[in-house]
Amino acid sequence: MKKIFVTMALVCGAFGLANANANTIDSVIVDVVNVSALQDDGFKPVKFDELSEPIQKAISELNDEYALKSLAWNSEKQQAKVVLVSNESGTEKVIIFDNEGKEID
Repeated sequence: MKKIFVTMALVCGAFGLANANANTIDSVIVDVVNVSALQDDGFKPVKFDELSEPIQKAISELNDEYALKSLAWNSEKQQAKVVLVSNESGTEKVIIFDNEGKEID
C-alpha cells in the first residue's frame, strides 16, 4: 500500500512539473511575440550622440526627474522615441520628439 501511495505521488508530481514547464514556455512565446510587435513600429535603436542637438537638449532637461532607459529613431518620420524611468517612482514614460526637440502628443 505504501508503494502505491509513493508511486501515485511521483506520477502526480511529474504531471505537475510537465504542466508548469508548458505554461512557462507559452508565456515566453507570448513575451517574444509582444516584444516583436512593440519593436515593429519603424523605430530602430540609436545612441544619444546620433540624435540631433535639439533632441539631445530636450532629453538632458529631463535628467533631474528621469533616468534614460532607451532611445530609438524613426528615420521615415524623423522622430525619436525616448523611454524614461522616473527617479522617484520607478515608472516608465515614453516620449516621442520630432527632429527639432519638440514633444509630440
